Amino acid sequence: MLGDLTAGEKDVFTLVRAEGLTFGYTGELLSITKSSVQTYLERAERKIEKRKNGSLFLVS
Repeated sequence: MLGDLTAGEKDVFTLVRAEGLTFGYTGELLSITKSSVQTYLERAERKIEKRKNGSLFLVS
């Protein structure tokens, strides 16, 4: 599911969702702003949801 994500989206998604880091700390680690972390995460989650819904549609 992460294959459709850009490198930035993948990094942010992994750090925030898998590792449980805060937006602020993730931003510090990646040298981006907290708002950029939020934007990357929102994009990643939309792409994952779209892919997930598409996969479910094909299976039905």
